[in-house]
Amino acid sequence: MKHQNTLANAATFEKYRMTTRREKFLAEMEQVVPAEIAMLPY
Repeated sequence: MKHQNTLANAATFEKYRMTTRREKFLAEMEQVVPAEIAMLPY
């Protein structure tokens, strides 16, 4: 019997996936404060 691929396993599903609130937040914070600056010690 053939195994059916789930949407989570399909590589093409990635382009249809909605961005999560966390991803939107992190992208916005990256524009405000680049990661290199955020990781610097005080």
